[in-house]
Order: sequence, then C-alpha cells, then structure tokens
Amino acid sequence: MVLVEMRARGWRVGRLVEMPADGKVRVDPVCVLGLNMNGGEEIRMRPRTDDGQGSLSWWKVLEVIWHELSHNVFGAHDARCYSPMREIASVGGAFSASRGGGAPP
Repeated sequence: MVLVEMRARGWRVGRLVEMPADGKVRVDPVCVLGLNMNGGEEIRMRPRTDDGQGSLSWWKVLEVIWHELSHNVFGAHDARCYSPMREIASVGGAFSASRGGGAPP
C-alpha cells in the first residue's frame, strides 16, 4: 500500500535506514521518529521503543513513513506538508479496514 501511493505520486526513496533509539520520544527536544534527507535520497526511521527492546505500533510506523514521504515534496512542517500525509493516511486506513485490519487507533 505504501509503494502504491509512492508510485502514484512519483515519490522515490534511495535508502531506508533505521535510526537508533536515542532519547525519549515527546520528552527530549531533539528526539525524532524520522528524518527525510534530501527529498527522499534517504529516509531515517526509528521504529523501536525508547528502551530499544520493543517496536512501535504498525500504525505509528506507517504514520512516520507517510510523514517523511511528504517531505519528499514539502520541506517545512506546514499545511502543504501535512495535506498529502493525511491523504495517504486516509487511503491507508481504508485499505487496512477493507483487509480486516481495522482503522488506526
């Protein structure tokens, strides 16, 4: 489903790299879950929990992917960036629900 949306929008990702669990999400000011480098040349993601022992929920990982993919086109965190992210999330939620996966929490 992510690849379908990427193809439809002409978005590419050169490399997808896991970032180490460094800092605490929503606590430390420099802790992020994802980072898009050079418009999709590389996307770095942090799929693990703060302690590095578990994984984020599937919906949270998808949310981060959708967010970082929107940065392929829009650099700033503004309405232009969030609009495609919400569109893709909407399609993704409908896709998952149609396959029995339910909607995001």
